[in-house]
Amino acid sequence: MRIVADLQQQILRTDAAGIPLEWIDYRNAVRLYFLDQVAYSCGQVLYRIHGGINAITRQRSIVEVNTIIATYGNSQVMDKMRRDYTPPLNNHTLFQRDGYLCMYCGEHYLKRQLSRDHVTPLSKGGPNHWNNVVTPPRTAGSNSGGNSAWDSSLDWLPKMDSAGISMRPTARAIPWIRATAAESISTTSTTS
Repeated sequence: MRIVADLQQQILRTDAAGIPLEWIDYRNAVRLYFLDQVAYSCGQVLYRIHGGINAITRQRSIVEVNTIIATYGNSQVMDKMRRDYTPPLNNHTLFQRDGYLCMYCGEHYLKRQLSRDHVTPLSKGGPNHWNNVVTPPRTAGSNSGGNSAWDSSLDWLPKMDSAGISMRPTARAIPWIRATAAESISTTSTTS
């Protein structure tokens, strides 16, 4: 008994990094194989397409199309996805973004010692979004008591560029930032 696959089943096309791009039919998938744009495939074989017979080798061409194919090259869909893509907000990635540094004091901490703090607290309408979160140690963030980093006595190290991307200081810049901040505090207190 021969099982014939439903020709309406779609194949998931991803980029070489595995980011989903679009659903395509088997004809477009075969075209991508023919153009040598398939980096790799995974999942089960969904279709086995038989082509013509090669005049020189006398062998029939067969293309096996898997449920997922990763492709090389750019497409309009991939370009749009890259422009619009925002990685999901999670502590692991946040800590990596901030270099495992406290964004209040600049000290380096282990991952298990860090927490997520909102520049504008959620209780005051701040979003749970990348450009509203910073990395403090577990004790510093809990001391803000619903105040934003701007309202509390905590100094906030990173600055955001116009696109909302953190321009956090490097570990080498932090001693300079601390010295500059201490100097500006001492000059402000002597002039008052």
